[in-house]
Amino acid sequence: MTRDGYWINADTGHFEQIDDHAEYLVVHDNAVRIGLGQEHEKLIRRFDWDLSRFIILTIAMEAGLIRVRGHEDRITCEFTLPLKLALPRLVEFFKKTGLPGPFTLLEISNLKEMIGAEMLWKDFEILAAQSPETWSPTFKDIHQFPEYEYVQEGLRLSAAIGS
Repeated sequence: MTRDGYWINADTGHFEQIDDHAEYLVVHDNAVRIGLGQEHEKLIRRFDWDLSRFIILTIAMEAGLIRVRGHEDRITCEFTLPLKLALPRLVEFFKKTGLPGPFTLLEISNLKEMIGAEMLWKDFEILAAQSPETWSPTFKDIHQFPEYEYVQEGLRLSAAIGS
């Protein structure tokens, strides 16, 4: 299983392979390459990428980026976009990269709505091909996690600049 990380621009479908999601975005050329807007980039640059990583990640997701990270036994996907925007981009990304095998576990989380689902790639591909109205029952509430307050701060800061 891959341990690679990626940012996906949900508006364009463009993606970049990265080492660290937060560190990547504080470099101006990287922010431009992935399509991060100027206001969001300015906001992100106010923070130390190592100390405020979840604030940075959330601001980037509010700007329309989707975070993907491979782990030894699964791939995590995090975003704040509506499911109807994020899921088709994830399918497109996975088909382009060939990252998941049919039995790769995907952990998919909408950190704005605090909902998530775990499913195999083969099942996710089937779900995403269905009408978006059928997706909601698959996604369950996410319980708060240690970084929750930082995600909320990132959402608050992004709202202030009109993401």
